Amino acid sequence: MRIVVVNENDEIIGAKERDDKHQHDITRSAGAWVLNDNKEVLIAQRAVTKVHSPGKWGISCAGSVEEGDTYESCLLKELKEELGIEAGLSDLLPLSHTLKTTSHRYFCQMFVVRKNVPLSDIVVQRDEVEAVQWIAVPALSAWFAEKPSDFTASFGGDLKNLEEFVAKP
Repeated sequence: MRIVVVNENDEIIGAKERDDKHQHDITRSAGAWVLNDNKEVLIAQRAVTKVHSPGKWGISCAGSVEEGDTYESCLLKELKEELGIEAGLSDLLPLSHTLKTTSHRYFCQMFVVRKNVPLSDIVVQRDEVEAVQWIAVPALSAWFAEKPSDFTASFGGDLKNLEEFVAKP
């Protein structure tokens, strides 16, 4: 898989095989919170076999932007592959766009996807996702405040943006 490499302004400067990426390279990622009408959010536990943050809880889904993809097309593909959730461009509500630094540097375009999907209809991709659950945003905030080690490194900032989004009338 060839992933997009960008400069400090998030302008595409090339693409590399994922395994050829250097520590100084900046890549792109797209992520989403799936939010239902009850203001519950779908969270996903990363597969225990993942290299980064195995077994940690995170946003609903995310993925690296591949060569030829946009943030939007990447996210729609990840929703389908990781969770079995069908969505279209009109379902994507942009939330934030930030440069993040964890074990690597990447621009992350976050979205909110409003979908009422029963847990029984979610089909997880086992090499990516260990488990999923719906949780009310205040309960998620309390869990994160009490035990941040249960979550991925960038979770706190993403949760703050979600809290602000849900608080809007």
